[in-house]
Amino acid sequence: MRPAWFVAYNNINGIEGGRQVRTAYGGFTLVWETPVSERVSAYGEGGLGITSRSGFDIDGRTALQPAHFAAGLLGAGLEYHAKRNIDFMLGATYSPGRKSFAQPSTRLFTAGLRYQMRPLPPETVANNKSDDIAFPLNTARLGYTTNLLGYGLNTFVSQTVPVFWGGHVETRRGFTLDYQRNVFHTKKIFAFDLGASASYWKSEGNKELFRTLSVYPLLKFFVARTQPADVYINYSVAGPTFVSRTVVDGLDTGERFTFQDFMGVGAFLGKSRRLNAELGVKHYSNGNIFTRNASIKVPLTLSFGITF
Repeated sequence: MRPAWFVAYNNINGIEGGRQVRTAYGGFTLVWETPVSERVSAYGEGGLGITSRSGFDIDGRTALQPAHFAAGLLGAGLEYHAKRNIDFMLGATYSPGRKSFAQPSTRLFTAGLRYQMRPLPPETVANNKSDDIAFPLNTARLGYTTNLLGYGLNTFVSQTVPVFWGGHVETRRGFTLDYQRNVFHTKKIFAFDLGASASYWKSEGNKELFRTLSVYPLLKFFVARTQPADVYINYSVAGPTFVSRTVVDGLDTGERFTFQDFMGVGAFLGKSRRLNAELGVKHYSNGNIFTRNASIKVPLTLSFGITF
């Protein structure tokens, strides 16, 4: 998990304006579950948590120091098994604080829904297979990124319709080679893929070069299936990524570990759906799990590829 909160401090020592402080939490836990009834289960979890808080200076002096530390993480909750694949969940998580950083403990209460992709019965798998509906097993692509058309789409999906993220570091151009493999799909609409990519970027500000290596999950939703093309929208979030530079255009992006997110619209083309074309935007951010996080904005990327 990587939730984040923002707090603003205003009029400190009579100084106009505010200072924003963000706090983020992440962790890895092991979960133990036991049935309570036929449809209800209880669970407990424990593991390692990370707390990361930004700080700020006033007149060159530290007013609030940044905090980054690891500690135990505990949680418990209830699950209601509504259907074979769907669970409703209520949970609570405790993350301890640290006095040396003046960071209090945190309690997180959650409610949600979990969908589990269980193996399908053989007859359902056979029914989902159709010569008329294509879900390519493998896709290999080459993408080209340019800011010649500006960052309008990035702004639209991060501010006007906030379904994605922007970034402080602006990318000028880049090249991406990626591979995707389908691991699950429904009969017609939804597909879940796993992918890997390697990218080469140049920044807009100081024309600095940097590279990224990513693995990622990918959700695809097919919105139209016609004779010339199958059209889809996709969304990928929290793909673990290595980035070769931590400071780009004078902005500190954190550590060499970050996350890749992207969204786009594309199509599989041709009679046998052997061609792929896609247009989208991308974002790199460590999710505030480090005290520094000048995220990276990637403008329009046009990708072409083949399926096999």
